[in-house]
Amino acid sequence: MKRHILIVSVILTALLAASCSVYHPQMIDVPLLHHKGDGHIDLGMSMQWLGVPTSAEWNLSASYAPTDWLALQAAGVYDMSKTGFAQAAVGSYIPWDNFVLEGYIGGGAGYAYSGTEAEDNGDEYVEGSYSIAFAQFDLGWVSLLSGHLDFGAGIKGGFLFPSFTDYGKVSNMQRSTQRYTDAHTFFEPQVMLRVGGEHLKVVGRLALTEVFYKGDAAQFVYSPVGISLGLNYRF
Repeated sequence: MKRHILIVSVILTALLAASCSVYHPQMIDVPLLHHKGDGHIDLGMSMQWLGVPTSAEWNLSASYAPTDWLALQAAGVYDMSKTGFAQAAVGSYIPWDNFVLEGYIGGGAGYAYSGTEAEDNGDEYVEGSYSIAFAQFDLGWVSLLSGHLDFGAGIKGGFLFPSFTDYGKVSNMQRSTQRYTDAHTFFEPQVMLRVGGEHLKVVGRLALTEVFYKGDAAQFVYSPVGISLGLNYRF
């Protein structure tokens, strides 16, 4: 019985923490562009974890190689709880047979909100905007098994600039507030697998994130794990 109570307590604690989670891995496509004119459109749904699943959202990415070295990418993320994120990046790629190495620099901005239910119930919630500046390096293999398999990994890192307000639990008809505005660094590795036909494949991803807080700055809660499943079309 005590063990069951402990398990329930851990789950409830994780759920409470999750309600204040305002950042998570961005499940952006690792395209592995291979040649001039190569392009990908990627649509999927992702789930974030902070001990337990905390949110689900749609992800859309478009990547294109207009020359034999230049790579472009734009992406967006959206869910139904007023949160969203968009980014754009420019980079370069180097193919060797089926192996691809690519790198990007870019920026993005988003809006975070930890939940209508918490706000309506008088519980703690967090709301606000943020922006990022990042560099990303990807590597992997494409068109294996007669074009039916791609797999690779990406490492993304940079600076996170939050502008969050933490609204505390209602007490005596009032809420306390705390601001999160210090810039932090972040690190996001990702692994990817695409399986299917020559052009249309099912794609799965696993990504992690780590935010390195600056000194004694106020620390907001983030979800460290994300998974995604979707479709990737190569034209």
